[in-house]
Amino acid sequence: LSVQGDAAQASEMSEAEDVVRIMTIHAAKGLEFPVVFIPDVGKMINLQDCAGDILADREALLGMSVVDEHKQVKYPSLARRLVADRLRQQSLAEEMRVLYVASTRAREHLILVGSAKEDADETWARRWSGHAGPLPMQTVLDAKTMLDWIGPAAVLSNGGIEIHHHTEPQLIEWRTAAQKKVRPTGIAQDDPLAQLRPFDNVPPESPVARTVIDRLTTHYAHRSFCTLRASESVTSWTKTQSIVDDRPPATTLFGIEEPGDFQVPLLFESLLPQPGFLAKERVISAADKGTAVHLVLQHIDFSRPCTRQDLSEQIAQLKQRNLVSEAQANAADLDTIGWLIKSNAGQLLRQNAKTLRREQAFNYALPPEVFGASKSNDPLDRVMIRGRIDAMVPADGGWIVIDYKTDNVSGKAIDKRTDYYKGQMSLYRDALEKIILAPVTGIYLVFLTPRQVVEL
Repeated sequence: LSVQGDAAQASEMSEAEDVVRIMTIHAAKGLEFPVVFIPDVGKMINLQDCAGDILADREALLGMSVVDEHKQVKYPSLARRLVADRLRQQSLAEEMRVLYVASTRAREHLILVGSAKEDADETWARRWSGHAGPLPMQTVLDAKTMLDWIGPAAVLSNGGIEIHHHTEPQLIEWRTAAQKKVRPTGIAQDDPLAQLRPFDNVPPESPVARTVIDRLTTHYAHRSFCTLRASESVTSWTKTQSIVDDRPPATTLFGIEEPGDFQVPLLFESLLPQPGFLAKERVISAADKGTAVHLVLQHIDFSRPCTRQDLSEQIAQLKQRNLVSEAQANAADLDTIGWLIKSNAGQLLRQNAKTLRREQAFNYALPPEVFGASKSNDPLDRVMIRGRIDAMVPADGGWIVIDYKTDNVSGKAIDKRTDYYKGQMSLYRDALEKIILAPVTGIYLVFLTPRQVVEL
């Protein structure tokens, strides 16, 4: 009889009935039976509470492993050994209490069943024959199974506890007819089925099997939509456009003439930053610098003189108003901002300081084929693009877009990076003209690090 999980509540029966009751040891407390079987006494005792790098006990308190970062090794501390030993003693004491409760349920016969090594009974006899008194404390604490206590105790009982050793052939003889069915241990080398050779007489195809095979091998017609996100940022979209090789030509999307459908991915520096606890001093990352420059330019008042002294005072005021942090204020390069003010893009910002729009957020729906999916005629089958434009300047009945870039590039790399951002700028143009119903008359890419303005 095999019992798995929680069995239903047993019906009320008298002890006189000819039945076998299967119950847990805890449920058997206070009850007695003529014959009691206790299985699995050779099963390993669960000592998981004694494992782990952090151990806790009410009396021994906290024990943790020691980590040597220099040698890259870990070893248990004295405190952890003390806590582990105490937890082990508690676990063994609980197992011994459970064994005592189970053993004292029998009135006439107690049968303990467990597995051990073939020569376990001989080892117990050799070790404990002639021993007087109780088992040594260390032997009790070194036990890994209940059988490690029961075996020596049987030897010391001088026949009070009988040990019956059963070999594997005997156990096989006890199996039921269903259990005795011998499974093949190997496959003949000349078996055509084992060699995966086709049958001489091919059986007729089963319609049911063909239906199942078709279901398992047929590709979902709209699987390209399964990987699409409902919303995507402009930055993610821009990177996607440089690695998708099966999308339509860019000329069919936003009027950009690109040589071919495939673009080589543009690689950016992606080294992991050094952990803070290893750095001798706090070094701000390139991404943090870019965020700081964008944040400062978002709040700079372009209608003021914008000299170096004035810019320094403005940044100090931003810091005082908690619009920028100390680190962000220090990361803002005054010379670079001063160069921007003197550039043609900076002059537009100054001339339209009262009417320009900064950090203009927008949402724009794009068809799924832009992201490499199949074309859909459903107007609701769209992916929402989220973007934020650094600055918009009104001009000639339309708008001029100014976008700051903090890429650390120079020379010919600027041209490649400009080509990379053309798709993003065209998306800005297309989105704005559709949303505000006004033309975008110019786009300025401002590369702050090399101090170069590219007009698109």
